[in-house]
Amino acid sequence: MKARHSVRSYDPRPVEKEKLDYIVEAFRVAPSAKNIQPWHLVIVSERNTIDKLVEACYGQSFIGQAPLVVAVVGDERIAYGRLGDFTSSLLVDIGIAFEHLVLAAWEQGLGTCW
Repeated sequence: MKARHSVRSYDPRPVEKEKLDYIVEAFRVAPSAKNIQPWHLVIVSERNTIDKLVEACYGQSFIGQAPLVVAVVGDERIAYGRLGDFTSSLLVDIGIAFEHLVLAAWEQGLGTCW
Protein backbone atom coordinates (compact mmCIF):
# COMPACT_ATOMS: atom_id res chain seq x y z
CA MET A 1 0.00 0.00 0.00
CA LYS A 2 2.83 2.39 0.76
CA ALA A 3 4.35 1.91 -2.70
CA ARG A 4 1.11 2.59 -4.63
CA HIS A 5 0.88 5.93 -6.37
CA SER A 6 -1.31 7.57 -8.99
CA VAL A 7 -0.18 6.89 -12.53
CA ARG A 8 -0.76 9.34 -15.34
CA SER A 9 1.27 7.71 -18.10
CA TYR A 10 0.13 4.34 -19.37
CA ASP A 11 1.49 1.54 -21.49
CA PRO A 12 -1.02 0.94 -24.31
CA ARG A 13 -0.74 -2.87 -24.09
CA PRO A 14 -4.06 -4.56 -23.32
CA VAL A 15 -4.66 -5.67 -19.74
CA GLU A 16 -4.58 -9.45 -19.43
CA LYS A 17 -7.98 -11.04 -18.74
CA GLU A 18 -6.70 -12.77 -15.60
CA LYS A 19 -5.54 -9.47 -14.12
CA LEU A 20 -8.79 -7.74 -15.02
CA ASP A 21 -10.79 -10.59 -13.48
CA TYR A 22 -8.70 -10.31 -10.31
CA ILE A 23 -9.30 -6.59 -9.85
CA VAL A 24 -13.01 -6.89 -10.67
CA GLU A 25 -13.31 -9.62 -8.04
CA ALA A 26 -11.57 -7.38 -5.48
CA PHE A 27 -14.14 -4.70 -6.27
CA ARG A 28 -17.01 -7.17 -6.08
CA VAL A 29 -16.15 -8.45 -2.59
CA ALA A 30 -15.69 -4.99 -1.07
CA PRO A 31 -17.97 -4.17 1.85
CA SER A 32 -20.88 -1.77 1.53
CA ALA A 33 -23.59 -0.66 3.93
CA LYS A 34 -25.93 -3.61 4.50
CA ASN A 35 -24.05 -5.28 1.60
CA ILE A 36 -26.35 -3.49 -0.83
CA GLN A 37 -23.52 -2.80 -3.30
CA PRO A 38 -25.21 0.23 -4.86
CA TRP A 39 -23.05 0.40 -7.95
CA HIS A 40 -22.41 -0.77 -11.47
CA LEU A 41 -18.88 -1.32 -12.72
CA VAL A 42 -18.27 -0.28 -16.33
CA ILE A 43 -15.10 -1.39 -18.10
CA VAL A 44 -14.36 0.58 -21.24
CA SER A 45 -11.74 -0.57 -23.75
CA GLU A 46 -13.24 0.83 -26.96
CA ARG A 47 -10.95 3.65 -28.10
CA ASN A 48 -13.73 6.00 -29.26
CA THR A 49 -15.50 5.75 -25.91
CA ILE A 50 -12.26 6.30 -23.99
CA ASP A 51 -11.69 9.46 -26.03
CA LYS A 52 -15.16 10.66 -25.01
CA LEU A 53 -14.33 9.92 -21.38
CA VAL A 54 -11.29 12.21 -21.66
CA GLU A 55 -13.72 15.02 -22.53
CA ALA A 56 -16.09 14.03 -19.73
CA CYS A 57 -13.14 14.11 -17.29
CA TYR A 58 -12.39 17.76 -18.06
CA GLY A 59 -9.78 17.02 -20.72
CA GLN A 60 -7.43 14.95 -18.57
CA SER A 61 -5.47 13.60 -21.53
CA PHE A 62 -3.66 10.86 -19.60
CA ILE A 63 -6.97 8.97 -19.46
CA GLY A 64 -6.79 8.59 -23.23
CA GLN A 65 -3.46 6.75 -22.93
CA ALA A 66 -4.92 3.93 -20.85
CA PRO A 67 -5.75 0.65 -22.58
CA LEU A 68 -8.96 0.54 -20.55
CA VAL A 69 -10.91 2.72 -18.17
CA VAL A 70 -12.87 1.44 -15.19
CA ALA A 71 -15.80 3.57 -14.13
CA VAL A 72 -18.10 3.10 -11.18
CA VAL A 73 -21.65 4.30 -11.52
CA GLY A 74 -23.46 4.70 -8.20
CA ASP A 75 -27.16 4.07 -7.79
CA GLU A 76 -28.55 6.46 -5.18
CA ARG A 77 -31.96 4.78 -5.39
CA ILE A 78 -30.69 1.58 -3.79
CA ALA A 79 -27.93 2.91 -1.49
CA TYR A 80 -28.51 2.64 2.24
CA GLY A 81 -30.22 5.91 3.04
CA ARG A 82 -29.25 6.64 6.63
CA LEU A 83 -25.49 6.90 6.96
CA GLY A 84 -25.06 8.99 10.08
CA ASP A 85 -28.70 10.07 9.74
CA PHE A 86 -27.75 12.77 7.23
CA THR A 87 -26.85 11.16 3.90
CA SER A 88 -26.82 7.89 2.03
CA SER A 89 -23.91 5.48 2.07
CA LEU A 90 -23.34 5.79 -1.69
CA LEU A 91 -20.10 7.78 -1.79
CA VAL A 92 -18.53 5.86 1.09
CA ASP A 93 -19.52 2.51 -0.44
CA ILE A 94 -18.09 3.45 -3.82
CA GLY A 95 -14.90 4.82 -2.25
CA ILE A 96 -14.27 1.61 -0.33
CA ALA A 97 -14.95 -0.62 -3.32
CA PHE A 98 -12.87 1.45 -5.71
CA GLU A 99 -9.94 1.49 -3.32
CA HIS A 100 -10.13 -2.32 -3.21
CA LEU A 101 -9.88 -2.26 -7.02
CA VAL A 102 -6.99 0.23 -7.01
CA LEU A 103 -4.95 -1.81 -4.52
CA ALA A 104 -5.66 -5.07 -6.38
CA ALA A 105 -4.58 -3.42 -9.65
CA TRP A 106 -1.32 -2.27 -8.06
CA GLU A 107 -0.74 -5.78 -6.73
CA GLN A 108 -1.13 -7.05 -10.32
CA GLY A 109 1.39 -4.53 -11.64
CA LEU A 110 -1.22 -2.20 -13.10
CA GLY A 111 -1.22 1.56 -12.62
CA THR A 112 -4.33 3.55 -11.74
CA CYS A 113 -5.39 7.09 -11.01
CA TRP A 114 -8.49 8.03 -9.12
